[in-house]
Amino acid sequence: MSGSASRSTAANPLELAWITPSAAQLASTADLYYVQDLLGRYLSFAWRSGQWLGLNSEQVVGSYLSEQFTPVDLNLYLARMRRAMHRGRAEQFRTGFRFQGQVYVFDLTLSPILQPQQASTLLLVIGRQQEPLPEALPEPPIAIAPPHHAKLFAQIAWDIRRTLDPETIWRHTVQGLGQALGLQRCLLCPYELGSTAIAIVAEYRQAHLPVVLGEQLAIARNPSLADALLSLRPTQAVVDFERSPAEPIWMVPTGYQDHPNGVLLLRSAEELTAGDRDLVWELADQVGTALAHARLYAQSQALALELQRANQTLLEQQQALIEAHRQSEALSQLKTDFLANTSHELRTPLTGMIGYLQLLQDDLAETPEERQEFIAGAYHSALHLLGIINDILDIARIEAGRLQLQAETVPLRNLLAEVETCLRSQAQAKGLVYRCRIAAETESVALWGDRQRLLQVLFNLVGNAIKFTLTGYVEVRATAVWQPLCANGQNLPGYLRLEIEDSGIGVAPERQGSLFQPFSQADSSLTRQFGGSGLGLVICRRLLESMGGIVELFSPGEGLGTTVTCLIPLAPAIIPS
Repeated sequence: MSGSASRSTAANPLELAWITPSAAQLASTADLYYVQDLLGRYLSFAWRSGQWLGLNSEQVVGSYLSEQFTPVDLNLYLARMRRAMHRGRAEQFRTGFRFQGQVYVFDLTLSPILQPQQASTLLLVIGRQQEPLPEALPEPPIAIAPPHHAKLFAQIAWDIRRTLDPETIWRHTVQGLGQALGLQRCLLCPYELGSTAIAIVAEYRQAHLPVVLGEQLAIARNPSLADALLSLRPTQAVVDFERSPAEPIWMVPTGYQDHPNGVLLLRSAEELTAGDRDLVWELADQVGTALAHARLYAQSQALALELQRANQTLLEQQQALIEAHRQSEALSQLKTDFLANTSHELRTPLTGMIGYLQLLQDDLAETPEERQEFIAGAYHSALHLLGIINDILDIARIEAGRLQLQAETVPLRNLLAEVETCLRSQAQAKGLVYRCRIAAETESVALWGDRQRLLQVLFNLVGNAIKFTLTGYVEVRATAVWQPLCANGQNLPGYLRLEIEDSGIGVAPERQGSLFQPFSQADSSLTRQFGGSGLGLVICRRLLESMGGIVELFSPGEGLGTTVTCLIPLAPAIIPS
Protein backbone atom coordinates (compact mmCIF):
# COMPACT_ATOMS: atom_id res chain seq x y z
CA MET A 1 0.00 0.00 0.00
CA SER A 2 1.45 3.40 -0.93
CA GLY A 3 1.75 6.31 1.47
CA SER A 4 -0.68 8.47 -0.50
CA ALA A 5 -3.32 5.75 -0.55
CA SER A 6 -2.97 5.23 3.16
CA ARG A 7 -3.25 8.90 4.08
CA SER A 8 -6.68 9.23 2.55
CA THR A 9 -8.25 6.95 5.19
CA ALA A 10 -5.79 6.73 8.08
CA ALA A 11 -6.37 9.91 10.06
CA ASN A 12 -9.50 9.64 12.17
CA PRO A 13 -10.06 12.58 14.57
CA LEU A 14 -12.38 10.49 16.74
CA GLU A 15 -9.58 8.03 17.48
CA LEU A 16 -7.33 10.89 18.67
CA ALA A 17 -9.98 12.28 20.98
CA TRP A 18 -8.97 9.78 23.68
CA ILE A 19 -5.66 11.62 24.26
CA THR A 20 -5.93 13.33 27.63
CA PRO A 21 -5.32 17.10 27.89
CA SER A 22 -2.23 16.53 30.04
CA ALA A 23 -0.79 14.15 27.46
CA ALA A 24 -1.56 16.59 24.67
CA GLN A 25 0.15 19.42 26.60
CA LEU A 26 3.22 17.26 27.18
CA ALA A 27 3.29 16.30 23.53
CA SER A 28 3.16 19.95 22.47
CA THR A 29 6.41 20.65 24.35
CA ALA A 30 8.23 17.56 23.03
CA ASP A 31 10.63 17.46 20.10
CA LEU A 32 8.68 14.59 18.51
CA TYR A 33 5.23 13.22 19.08
CA TYR A 34 2.91 11.01 17.07
CA VAL A 35 0.04 8.53 17.43
CA GLN A 36 0.19 5.04 15.90
CA ASP A 37 -2.16 2.08 15.62
CA LEU A 38 -1.37 -1.61 16.04
CA LEU A 39 -0.06 -1.83 12.47
CA GLY A 40 2.48 0.94 13.01
CA ARG A 41 0.53 3.46 10.94
CA TYR A 42 0.97 7.15 11.77
CA LEU A 43 -2.37 8.74 12.69
CA SER A 44 -0.85 12.08 13.70
CA PHE A 45 2.72 13.39 13.50
CA ALA A 46 4.74 16.43 14.61
CA TRP A 47 8.55 16.87 14.60
CA ARG A 48 10.08 20.23 15.43
CA SER A 49 13.09 19.71 13.17
CA GLY A 50 10.98 18.33 10.36
CA GLN A 51 10.01 21.78 9.02
CA TRP A 52 13.68 22.62 8.32
CA LEU A 53 14.42 19.19 6.93
CA GLY A 54 11.49 19.14 4.51
CA LEU A 55 9.26 16.67 6.40
CA ASN A 56 5.81 17.87 7.40
CA SER A 57 2.90 16.07 9.05
CA GLU A 58 0.88 15.77 5.83
CA GLN A 59 3.62 13.61 4.32
CA VAL A 60 3.73 11.21 7.29
CA VAL A 61 0.12 10.88 8.50
CA GLY A 62 -1.41 7.76 6.98
CA SER A 63 1.95 6.18 6.13
CA TYR A 64 3.56 3.23 7.88
CA LEU A 65 6.78 3.01 9.87
CA SER A 66 8.53 1.41 6.92
CA GLU A 67 7.66 4.19 4.46
CA GLN A 68 8.57 7.72 5.60
CA PHE A 69 10.02 8.04 9.09
CA THR A 70 11.53 4.63 9.80
CA PRO A 71 13.13 3.20 12.99
CA VAL A 72 16.70 2.01 12.62
CA ASP A 73 15.66 -1.51 13.75
CA LEU A 74 12.02 -1.90 12.76
CA ASN A 75 11.57 -5.35 14.35
CA LEU A 76 12.85 -4.25 17.75
CA TYR A 77 10.65 -1.13 17.64
CA LEU A 78 7.56 -3.23 16.83
CA ALA A 79 8.41 -5.60 19.70
CA ARG A 80 8.54 -2.66 22.12
CA MET A 81 5.28 -1.31 20.73
CA ARG A 82 3.42 -4.63 21.09
CA ARG A 83 4.71 -5.12 24.63
CA ALA A 84 3.47 -1.69 25.70
CA MET A 85 0.08 -2.44 24.12
CA HIS A 86 -0.21 -5.82 25.82
CA ARG A 87 0.85 -4.68 29.30
CA GLY A 88 -1.05 -1.44 29.18
CA ARG A 89 2.04 0.32 30.56
CA ALA A 90 4.48 2.81 29.08
CA GLU A 91 7.81 1.70 27.55
CA GLN A 92 10.87 3.99 27.60
CA PHE A 93 13.96 3.44 25.47
CA ARG A 94 16.39 5.18 23.11
CA THR A 95 16.34 4.50 19.38
CA GLY A 96 16.99 6.19 16.08
CA PHE A 97 14.91 7.01 12.97
CA ARG A 98 16.18 7.26 9.39
CA PHE A 99 15.21 10.15 7.15
CA GLN A 100 16.94 11.00 3.87
CA GLY A 101 19.94 8.82 4.77
CA GLN A 102 20.48 10.41 8.17
CA VAL A 103 19.84 8.86 11.64
CA TYR A 104 18.09 11.00 14.27
CA VAL A 105 18.24 9.75 17.87
CA PHE A 106 15.33 10.11 20.32
CA ASP A 107 14.57 9.10 23.89
CA LEU A 108 11.07 7.71 23.37
CA THR A 109 8.13 7.08 25.71
CA LEU A 110 5.51 4.75 24.18
CA SER A 111 2.21 5.09 26.10
CA PRO A 112 -0.91 3.03 25.31
CA ILE A 113 -4.01 5.20 24.92
CA LEU A 114 -6.61 3.64 27.23
CA GLN A 115 -10.18 3.73 25.95
CA PRO A 116 -13.30 3.04 28.05
CA GLN A 117 -14.25 -0.66 28.10
CA GLN A 118 -11.98 -1.43 25.14
CA ALA A 119 -8.59 -3.00 24.65
CA SER A 120 -5.82 -0.54 23.85
CA THR A 121 -5.31 -0.16 20.07
CA LEU A 122 -3.53 3.22 19.88
CA LEU A 123 -0.11 4.36 21.04
CA LEU A 124 1.03 7.90 21.90
CA VAL A 125 4.78 8.33 21.31
CA ILE A 126 6.70 11.31 22.76
CA GLY A 127 10.41 11.82 21.98
CA ARG A 128 13.31 14.03 23.11
CA GLN A 129 15.80 14.48 20.30
CA GLN A 130 19.48 13.70 20.91
CA GLU A 131 22.55 14.34 18.76
CA PRO A 132 22.26 12.75 15.29
CA LEU A 133 24.72 10.00 14.36
CA PRO A 134 26.29 9.60 10.96
CA GLU A 135 26.00 5.84 11.09
CA ALA A 136 23.41 3.35 12.26
CA LEU A 137 22.65 3.71 15.94
CA PRO A 138 23.98 0.86 18.10
CA GLU A 139 20.62 -0.07 19.60
CA PRO A 140 20.74 -1.47 23.14
CA PRO A 141 19.63 -5.10 23.02
CA ILE A 142 15.93 -5.65 23.70
CA ALA A 143 14.88 -8.78 25.54
CA ILE A 144 13.55 -11.20 22.94
CA ALA A 145 12.87 -14.78 23.97
CA PRO A 146 13.96 -17.64 21.72
CA PRO A 147 11.31 -18.49 19.09
CA HIS A 148 10.68 -21.97 20.49
CA HIS A 149 10.02 -20.48 23.94
CA ALA A 150 7.49 -18.07 22.46
CA LYS A 151 5.69 -20.97 20.79
CA LEU A 152 5.61 -22.96 24.04
CA PHE A 153 4.26 -19.97 25.94
CA ALA A 154 1.64 -19.40 23.26
CA GLN A 155 0.56 -23.04 23.69
CA ILE A 156 0.34 -22.59 27.49
CA ALA A 157 -1.78 -19.47 27.03
CA TRP A 158 -4.02 -21.34 24.60
CA ASP A 159 -4.44 -24.23 27.04
CA ILE A 160 -5.48 -22.04 29.96
CA ARG A 161 -7.85 -19.95 27.85
CA ARG A 162 -9.75 -23.06 26.74
CA THR A 163 -10.98 -23.97 30.23
CA LEU A 164 -12.86 -22.44 33.13
CA ASP A 165 -11.73 -25.11 35.61
CA PRO A 166 -9.28 -23.59 38.14
CA GLU A 167 -7.42 -26.86 38.75
CA THR A 168 -6.83 -27.32 35.02
CA ILE A 169 -5.50 -23.76 34.77
CA TRP A 170 -3.19 -24.36 37.72
CA ARG A 171 -1.87 -27.64 36.28
CA HIS A 172 -1.29 -26.38 32.72
CA THR A 173 0.46 -23.25 34.02
CA VAL A 174 3.03 -24.91 36.29
CA GLN A 175 3.64 -27.89 34.01
CA GLY A 176 3.94 -25.71 30.92
CA LEU A 177 6.26 -23.15 32.51
CA GLY A 178 8.37 -25.78 34.22
CA GLN A 179 8.92 -27.77 31.02
CA ALA A 180 9.32 -24.77 28.69
CA LEU A 181 12.00 -23.07 30.80
CA GLY A 182 13.57 -26.18 32.35
CA LEU A 183 12.77 -24.91 35.84
CA GLN A 184 13.74 -26.76 38.98
CA ARG A 185 10.44 -25.81 40.58
CA CYS A 186 7.29 -23.96 39.53
CA LEU A 187 4.45 -23.33 41.99
CA LEU A 188 1.11 -21.56 41.78
CA CYS A 189 -0.70 -20.02 44.76
CA PRO A 190 -4.14 -18.38 44.41
CA TYR A 191 -4.76 -15.27 46.49
CA GLU A 192 -7.91 -13.55 47.73
CA LEU A 193 -7.99 -9.99 49.00
CA GLY A 194 -7.64 -9.91 52.76
CA SER A 195 -6.03 -13.36 53.03
CA THR A 196 -3.18 -13.70 55.51
CA ALA A 197 -1.64 -16.73 53.81
CA ILE A 198 -1.51 -18.39 50.41
CA ALA A 199 -1.64 -22.13 49.72
CA ILE A 200 0.41 -23.97 47.12
CA VAL A 201 -2.22 -25.65 44.93
CA ALA A 202 -0.12 -26.76 41.94
CA GLU A 203 3.50 -27.86 41.69
CA TYR A 204 6.06 -28.73 39.04
CA ARG A 205 9.41 -29.91 40.37
CA GLN A 206 12.47 -31.89 39.44
CA ALA A 207 12.77 -35.26 41.12
CA HIS A 208 15.58 -34.32 43.52
CA LEU A 209 13.53 -31.57 45.19
CA PRO A 210 11.08 -32.29 48.03
CA VAL A 211 7.34 -31.91 47.52
CA VAL A 212 5.90 -28.64 48.90
CA LEU A 213 2.41 -29.00 47.42
CA GLY A 214 -0.23 -28.09 49.98
CA GLU A 215 2.04 -25.94 52.14
CA GLN A 216 0.96 -22.47 53.18
CA LEU A 217 3.04 -19.30 53.10
CA ALA A 218 2.20 -16.61 55.64
CA ILE A 219 2.22 -13.24 53.91
CA ALA A 220 3.36 -11.41 57.05
CA ARG A 221 6.46 -13.63 57.28
CA ASN A 222 7.36 -13.09 53.62
CA PRO A 223 7.71 -9.34 52.98
CA SER A 224 8.79 -9.91 49.37
CA LEU A 225 5.57 -11.82 48.76
CA ALA A 226 3.53 -8.96 50.21
CA ASP A 227 5.44 -6.46 48.02
CA ALA A 228 4.85 -8.52 44.88
CA LEU A 229 1.11 -8.78 45.56
CA LEU A 230 0.86 -5.09 46.42
CA SER A 231 2.85 -3.77 43.44
CA LEU A 232 1.86 -6.47 40.93
CA ARG A 233 5.52 -6.59 39.86
CA PRO A 234 7.92 -9.56 39.94
CA THR A 235 10.50 -9.78 42.69
CA GLN A 236 13.36 -12.01 43.82
CA ALA A 237 13.25 -13.58 47.29
CA VAL A 238 14.42 -16.45 49.45
CA VAL A 239 11.50 -18.56 50.64
CA ASP A 240 11.50 -20.97 53.57
CA PHE A 241 9.21 -23.89 52.78
CA GLU A 242 8.40 -26.35 55.56
CA ARG A 243 10.11 -29.20 53.74
CA SER A 244 12.70 -27.15 51.84
CA PRO A 245 14.19 -24.09 53.58
CA ALA A 246 15.98 -21.18 51.93
CA GLU A 247 15.05 -21.64 48.26
CA PRO A 248 15.82 -18.76 45.86
CA ILE A 249 12.50 -17.95 44.22
CA TRP A 250 11.36 -15.52 41.54
CA MET A 251 7.86 -14.33 42.46
CA VAL A 252 5.57 -13.29 39.61
CA PRO A 253 2.13 -12.01 40.70
CA THR A 254 -1.00 -12.66 38.68
CA GLY A 255 -3.91 -10.26 38.67
CA TYR A 256 -7.01 -8.96 37.00
CA GLN A 257 -8.09 -5.32 36.67
CA ASP A 258 -5.21 -4.17 38.92
CA HIS A 259 -6.16 -6.59 41.72
CA PRO A 260 -3.87 -9.52 42.62
CA ASN A 261 -5.39 -13.00 42.50
CA GLY A 262 -2.33 -15.25 42.71
CA VAL A 263 1.42 -15.60 42.48
CA LEU A 264 3.80 -17.83 40.52
CA LEU A 265 6.91 -19.05 42.35
CA LEU A 266 9.77 -20.05 40.01
CA ARG A 267 13.14 -21.58 40.82
CA SER A 268 15.71 -21.98 38.07
CA ALA A 269 19.21 -23.43 38.14
CA GLU A 270 20.32 -20.65 35.78
CA GLU A 271 19.21 -17.05 35.63
CA LEU A 272 16.36 -16.55 33.19
CA THR A 273 17.00 -14.32 30.22
CA ALA A 274 15.26 -10.98 30.06
CA GLY A 275 13.19 -12.27 27.16
CA ASP A 276 12.02 -15.30 29.12
CA ARG A 277 11.19 -13.10 32.09
CA ASP A 278 9.08 -10.91 29.82
CA LEU A 279 7.27 -13.98 28.50
CA VAL A 280 6.60 -15.19 32.05
CA TRP A 281 5.28 -11.77 33.01
CA GLU A 282 3.00 -11.64 29.99
CA LEU A 283 1.80 -15.19 30.72
CA ALA A 284 1.14 -14.20 34.34
CA ASP A 285 -1.25 -11.52 33.07
CA GLN A 286 -3.13 -14.14 31.07
CA VAL A 287 -3.14 -16.58 34.00
CA GLY A 288 -4.61 -13.85 36.21
CA THR A 289 -7.33 -13.18 33.65
CA ALA A 290 -8.06 -16.91 33.28
CA LEU A 291 -8.26 -17.36 37.06
CA ALA A 292 -10.61 -14.38 37.36
CA HIS A 293 -12.85 -15.75 34.63
CA ALA A 294 -12.85 -19.20 36.24
CA ARG A 295 -13.79 -17.68 39.60
CA LEU A 296 -16.57 -15.62 38.04
CA TYR A 297 -17.84 -18.73 36.26
CA ALA A 298 -17.80 -20.73 39.51
CA GLN A 299 -19.62 -17.91 41.29
CA SER A 300 -22.21 -17.74 38.52
CA GLN A 301 -22.67 -21.53 38.69
CA ALA A 302 -23.05 -21.38 42.47
CA LEU A 303 -25.51 -18.51 42.15
CA ALA A 304 -27.47 -20.40 39.49
CA LEU A 305 -27.56 -23.49 41.72
CA GLU A 306 -28.62 -21.39 44.69
CA LEU A 307 -31.36 -19.76 42.63
CA GLN A 308 -32.45 -23.18 41.39
CA ARG A 309 -32.62 -24.48 44.97
CA ALA A 310 -34.47 -21.38 46.10
CA ASN A 311 -36.92 -21.81 43.25
CA GLN A 312 -37.38 -25.48 44.13
CA THR A 313 -37.91 -24.53 47.77
CA LEU A 314 -40.50 -21.94 46.76
CA LEU A 315 -42.26 -24.52 44.59
CA GLU A 316 -42.26 -27.02 47.45
CA GLN A 317 -43.55 -24.38 49.85
CA GLN A 318 -46.23 -23.42 47.35
CA GLN A 319 -47.25 -27.06 46.98
CA ALA A 320 -47.23 -27.43 50.77
CA LEU A 321 -49.46 -24.37 51.11
CA ILE A 322 -51.82 -25.71 48.47
CA GLU A 323 -51.93 -29.09 50.21
CA ALA A 324 -52.40 -27.44 53.62
CA HIS A 325 -55.23 -25.35 52.20
CA ARG A 326 -56.80 -28.46 50.69
CA GLN A 327 -56.49 -30.35 53.97
CA SER A 328 -57.88 -27.37 55.87
CA GLU A 329 -60.91 -27.26 53.61
CA ALA A 330 -61.36 -31.03 53.88
CA LEU A 331 -61.03 -30.86 57.67
CA SER A 332 -63.50 -28.01 57.81
CA GLN A 333 -65.97 -30.07 55.79
CA LEU A 334 -65.37 -33.11 58.01
CA LYS A 335 -66.02 -31.04 61.11
CA THR A 336 -69.18 -29.64 59.56
CA ASP A 337 -70.40 -33.16 58.77
CA PHE A 338 -69.36 -34.35 62.23
CA LEU A 339 -71.24 -31.56 63.96
CA ALA A 340 -74.31 -32.25 61.84
CA ASN A 341 -74.26 -35.96 62.70
CA THR A 342 -73.30 -35.40 66.33
CA SER A 343 -76.05 -32.85 66.84
CA HIS A 344 -78.51 -35.45 65.55
CA GLU A 345 -77.01 -38.12 67.82
CA LEU A 346 -77.17 -35.80 70.82
CA ARG A 347 -80.74 -34.76 70.09
CA THR A 348 -81.99 -38.34 69.64
CA PRO A 349 -81.33 -39.65 73.20
CA LEU A 350 -82.07 -36.23 74.66
CA THR A 351 -85.45 -36.18 72.90
CA GLY A 352 -86.14 -39.70 74.17
CA MET A 353 -85.32 -38.70 77.72
CA ILE A 354 -87.56 -35.64 77.53
CA GLY A 355 -90.38 -37.72 76.02
CA TYR A 356 -90.29 -40.41 78.71
CA LEU A 357 -89.98 -37.85 81.49
CA GLN A 358 -92.86 -35.82 80.02
CA LEU A 359 -95.03 -38.94 80.07
CA LEU A 360 -94.13 -39.54 83.70
CA GLN A 361 -94.72 -35.91 84.63
CA ASP A 362 -98.15 -35.94 83.00
CA ASP A 363 -98.94 -39.18 84.88
CA LEU A 364 -99.83 -40.97 81.65
CA ALA A 365 -98.56 -44.38 82.80
CA GLU A 366 -101.63 -46.55 83.17
CA THR A 367 -99.94 -49.35 85.09
CA PRO A 368 -96.87 -49.68 87.33
CA GLU A 369 -95.22 -51.80 84.61
CA GLU A 370 -95.71 -49.04 82.04
CA ARG A 371 -94.33 -46.47 84.49
CA GLN A 372 -91.24 -48.66 85.00
CA GLU A 373 -90.88 -48.94 81.23
CA PHE A 374 -90.86 -45.12 80.88
CA ILE A 375 -88.22 -44.85 83.60
CA ALA A 376 -86.05 -47.53 81.94
CA GLY A 377 -86.38 -45.79 78.56
CA ALA A 378 -85.26 -42.47 80.02
CA TYR A 379 -82.34 -44.21 81.77
CA HIS A 380 -81.08 -45.94 78.62
CA SER A 381 -81.42 -42.71 76.64
CA ALA A 382 -79.30 -40.99 79.30
CA LEU A 383 -76.66 -43.73 79.07
CA HIS A 384 -76.62 -43.38 75.28
CA LEU A 385 -76.16 -39.63 75.58
CA LEU A 386 -73.40 -40.10 78.13
CA GLY A 387 -71.58 -42.50 75.80
CA ILE A 388 -71.64 -39.97 72.97
CA ILE A 389 -70.41 -37.19 75.25
CA ASN A 390 -67.63 -39.45 76.57
CA ASP A 391 -66.49 -40.18 72.99
CA ILE A 392 -66.32 -36.47 72.23
CA LEU A 393 -64.37 -35.77 75.43
CA ASP A 394 -62.00 -38.68 74.79
CA ILE A 395 -61.08 -37.53 71.30
CA ALA A 396 -60.64 -33.97 72.60
CA ARG A 397 -58.24 -35.18 75.32
CA ILE A 398 -56.37 -37.36 72.84
CA GLU A 399 -56.01 -34.52 70.32
CA ALA A 400 -54.78 -32.21 73.11
CA GLY A 401 -52.29 -34.83 74.38
CA ARG A 402 -53.83 -34.83 77.86
CA LEU A 403 -54.89 -38.49 78.01
CA GLN A 404 -53.07 -40.34 80.79
CA LEU A 405 -52.67 -44.13 80.67
CA GLN A 406 -51.54 -46.52 83.38
CA ALA A 407 -49.84 -49.67 82.04
CA GLU A 408 -50.58 -52.86 83.97
CA THR A 409 -50.95 -56.61 83.49
CA VAL A 410 -54.43 -57.44 82.18
CA PRO A 411 -55.41 -61.17 81.89
CA LEU A 412 -56.82 -61.83 78.43
CA ARG A 413 -59.47 -64.38 79.50
CA ASN A 414 -61.00 -61.99 82.07
CA LEU A 415 -61.02 -59.14 79.56
CA LEU A 416 -62.79 -61.11 76.82
CA ALA A 417 -65.22 -62.66 79.32
CA GLU A 418 -66.31 -59.21 80.50
CA VAL A 419 -66.83 -58.04 76.90
CA GLU A 420 -68.84 -61.17 76.09
CA THR A 421 -71.00 -60.83 79.20
CA CYS A 422 -71.99 -57.29 78.27
CA LEU A 423 -72.42 -57.67 74.51
CA ARG A 424 -73.58 -61.24 73.85
CA SER A 425 -77.16 -60.31 74.73
CA GLN A 426 -77.09 -57.52 72.11
CA ALA A 427 -75.96 -60.02 69.47
CA GLN A 428 -78.59 -62.55 70.45
CA ALA A 429 -81.29 -59.86 70.43
CA LYS A 430 -80.48 -59.29 66.74
CA GLY A 431 -80.39 -63.04 66.03
CA LEU A 432 -76.61 -63.05 65.50
CA VAL A 433 -74.20 -65.85 66.36
CA TYR A 434 -71.52 -64.63 68.80
CA ARG A 435 -68.32 -66.72 68.98
CA CYS A 436 -65.10 -66.22 70.94
CA ARG A 437 -62.16 -68.45 70.00
CA ILE A 438 -58.89 -68.33 71.94
CA ALA A 439 -55.93 -70.48 70.85
CA ALA A 440 -54.97 -73.08 73.46
CA GLU A 441 -51.53 -71.60 74.15
CA THR A 442 -53.06 -68.13 74.41
CA GLU A 443 -55.65 -68.69 77.16
CA SER A 444 -53.28 -67.87 80.02
CA VAL A 445 -51.61 -64.81 78.51
CA ALA A 446 -51.98 -61.28 79.85
CA LEU A 447 -51.90 -57.98 78.00
CA TRP A 448 -49.80 -54.92 78.83
CA GLY A 449 -51.83 -51.71 78.94
CA ASP A 450 -54.45 -49.62 80.68
CA ARG A 451 -57.29 -52.01 81.64
CA GLN A 452 -60.12 -49.50 81.35
CA ARG A 453 -58.91 -48.26 77.98
CA LEU A 454 -58.47 -51.82 76.68
CA LEU A 455 -62.05 -52.54 77.71
CA GLN A 456 -63.15 -49.35 75.98
CA VAL A 457 -61.41 -50.43 72.76
CA LEU A 458 -62.92 -53.92 72.79
CA PHE A 459 -66.41 -52.70 73.69
CA ASN A 460 -66.18 -50.23 70.82
CA LEU A 461 -64.88 -52.68 68.21
CA VAL A 462 -67.13 -55.62 69.15
CA GLY A 463 -70.07 -53.25 69.62
CA ASN A 464 -69.50 -51.83 66.11
CA ALA A 465 -69.41 -55.36 64.67
CA ILE A 466 -72.77 -56.15 66.30
CA LYS A 467 -74.29 -52.79 65.37
CA PHE A 468 -73.37 -52.98 61.67
CA THR A 469 -74.31 -56.68 61.24
CA LEU A 470 -77.94 -57.39 60.37
CA THR A 471 -77.67 -61.17 59.92
CA GLY A 472 -74.97 -63.78 60.38
CA TYR A 473 -72.26 -63.75 63.03
CA VAL A 474 -69.67 -61.86 65.02
CA GLU A 475 -66.50 -63.79 65.87
CA VAL A 476 -63.61 -62.80 68.17
CA ARG A 477 -60.30 -64.69 67.66
CA ALA A 478 -57.15 -64.36 69.80
CA THR A 479 -53.66 -65.73 69.08
CA ALA A 480 -50.39 -64.91 70.89
CA VAL A 481 -47.32 -64.17 68.73
CA TRP A 482 -44.03 -64.64 70.56
CA GLN A 483 -41.79 -62.10 68.91
CA PRO A 484 -39.78 -59.77 71.21
CA LEU A 485 -40.57 -56.09 70.79
CA CYS A 486 -40.12 -52.74 72.49
CA ALA A 487 -43.19 -50.64 73.27
CA ASN A 488 -42.94 -47.26 75.02
CA GLY A 489 -39.42 -48.11 76.19
CA GLN A 490 -40.48 -51.49 77.65
CA ASN A 491 -39.01 -54.78 76.36
CA LEU A 492 -41.91 -57.18 75.86
CA PRO A 493 -42.07 -60.86 74.84
CA GLY A 494 -44.57 -60.49 71.99
CA TYR A 495 -48.05 -59.34 71.09
CA LEU A 496 -51.63 -60.62 70.91
CA ARG A 497 -53.25 -60.80 67.49
CA LEU A 498 -56.94 -60.09 68.12
CA GLU A 499 -59.34 -60.33 65.17
CA ILE A 500 -63.00 -59.24 65.24
CA GLU A 501 -64.80 -60.54 62.17
CA ASP A 502 -68.42 -59.96 61.19
CA SER A 503 -70.74 -60.70 58.27
CA GLY A 504 -72.16 -57.18 58.31
CA ILE A 505 -72.60 -54.36 55.81
CA GLY A 506 -68.87 -54.07 55.00
CA VAL A 507 -67.02 -50.98 53.76
CA ALA A 508 -66.18 -49.96 50.20
CA PRO A 509 -62.38 -50.15 49.58
CA GLU A 510 -62.13 -46.44 48.71
CA ARG A 511 -63.71 -45.48 52.07
CA GLN A 512 -61.61 -47.69 54.33
CA GLY A 513 -58.65 -45.30 54.48
CA SER A 514 -60.72 -42.46 55.93
CA LEU A 515 -62.33 -44.40 58.78
CA PHE A 516 -59.44 -43.72 61.19
CA GLN A 517 -59.34 -39.97 60.51
CA PRO A 518 -60.82 -37.59 63.10
CA PHE A 519 -64.35 -36.36 62.30
CA SER A 520 -64.59 -38.83 59.39
CA GLN A 521 -67.37 -41.36 58.80
CA ALA A 522 -67.72 -43.96 56.07
CA ASP A 523 -71.21 -42.88 55.05
CA SER A 524 -73.35 -40.19 56.68
CA SER A 525 -76.56 -41.99 55.68
CA LEU A 526 -75.41 -45.16 57.47
CA THR A 527 -74.55 -43.09 60.52
CA ARG A 528 -78.10 -41.78 60.60
CA GLN A 529 -79.39 -45.35 60.20
CA PHE A 530 -77.16 -47.05 62.80
CA GLY A 531 -76.26 -44.15 65.08
CA GLY A 532 -72.90 -43.23 66.58
CA SER A 533 -70.60 -40.23 66.46
CA GLY A 534 -68.11 -41.66 63.98
CA LEU A 535 -65.28 -41.25 66.51
CA GLY A 536 -65.12 -44.83 67.77
CA LEU A 537 -62.42 -46.13 65.42
CA VAL A 538 -60.37 -42.96 65.80
CA ILE A 539 -60.42 -43.34 69.58
CA CYS A 540 -59.53 -47.04 69.34
CA ARG A 541 -56.53 -46.40 67.11
CA ARG A 542 -55.20 -43.54 69.26
CA LEU A 543 -55.64 -45.54 72.48
CA LEU A 544 -53.93 -48.65 71.11
CA GLU A 545 -51.08 -46.62 69.60
CA SER A 546 -50.56 -44.93 72.97
CA MET A 547 -50.16 -48.40 74.51
CA GLY A 548 -47.78 -49.59 71.75
CA GLY A 549 -50.42 -51.42 69.72
CA ILE A 550 -51.86 -51.27 66.21
CA VAL A 551 -55.36 -51.54 64.75
CA GLU A 552 -56.27 -52.08 61.09
CA LEU A 553 -59.54 -52.63 59.22
CA PHE A 554 -60.19 -54.70 56.10
CA SER A 555 -63.37 -55.32 54.14
CA PRO A 556 -63.71 -56.99 50.71
CA GLY A 557 -66.46 -54.49 49.91
CA GLU A 558 -69.98 -53.38 50.73
CA GLY A 559 -72.17 -56.25 51.99
CA LEU A 560 -69.17 -58.56 52.41
CA GLY A 561 -68.40 -58.12 56.09
CA THR A 562 -65.47 -56.57 57.93
CA THR A 563 -62.43 -57.78 59.88
CA VAL A 564 -60.72 -55.52 62.41
CA THR A 565 -57.25 -56.70 63.49
CA CYS A 566 -55.55 -55.46 66.68
CA LEU A 567 -51.96 -56.12 67.75
CA ILE A 568 -51.70 -55.58 71.52
CA PRO A 569 -48.43 -55.98 73.51
CA LEU A 570 -48.20 -58.92 75.92
CA ALA A 571 -47.26 -58.36 79.56
CA PRO A 572 -43.49 -58.70 80.28
CA ALA A 573 -43.92 -61.53 82.81
CA ILE A 574 -45.52 -63.86 80.25
CA ILE A 575 -43.29 -66.71 79.01
CA PRO A 576 -44.57 -69.16 76.36
CA SER A 577 -45.04 -72.71 77.55
